[in-house]
Amino acid sequence: MKKISTVIALFMMFSSQAQSLKIGGEVGLSSSVSQIKFVGYATSKETINNRIGARFGCPIQYSLTSCFKLNSGLFYAMKGDANYPENNANIYYKQTINISYSTLELPLCMIYTKPIVKDNSFFIGIGPYFGYGLNGNLRYYYPDGERAKQNVSWGNVDGENQIKHWEWGIQMQAGLIYKNGLFLRITAQRQLNNIAASKLIYCWVGDIRATFPTIQNQIYTSISIGYFLKHKYKK
Repeated sequence: MKKISTVIALFMMFSSQAQSLKIGGEVGLSSSVSQIKFVGYATSKETINNRIGARFGCPIQYSLTSCFKLNSGLFYAMKGDANYPENNANIYYKQTINISYSTLELPLCMIYTKPIVKDNSFFIGIGPYFGYGLNGNLRYYYPDGERAKQNVSWGNVDGENQIKHWEWGIQMQAGLIYKNGLFLRITAQRQLNNIAASKLIYCWVGDIRATFPTIQNQIYTSISIGYFLKHKYKK
């Protein structure tokens, strides 16, 4: 909680001191897909099915020049995966494992804006993002119909925790912003770090123990609508 409070305090301090700053609200839908390395008696890399979620928060935009802006803000993002391991000869590998979690994210995206029709503008940009895991769970669905649920253990201690709190990666943004402050945004993220805290994330199925040593290469996309409180958009 101290780390979250520090991030929020820095965000508010930046917001209060910056000039040419716009603050608003944003809400949208998102989709995430990861690659998990599934290990048991056999090893395979699994491409995970999309998980649909929500994304909302407080965007800010700082004008550096008439064309270049810095997009940032604080966002709540729902992420996760629906995992379907390969059908090995061993029946214990046929269970479904769903991972869902939420993060608090801080993007730092340099964008270029280009005026188009009637003072409305197109924008595109790129930059890093940083996320902090808040909560999550793992759900297990077995071939015999049995189900189990486990809360995610957050942290960096190998053998005790499952997923790291911190994640980071690269983000791209593109969209339209209207002179009245309304904007549409498409966001695409590529996670760069491995968020598995332990070398082994245990999943007991009968007497068999399966493991997830890596959770990475997550592709996260969202489409959202928002509004900057400063009504007239300065080109």
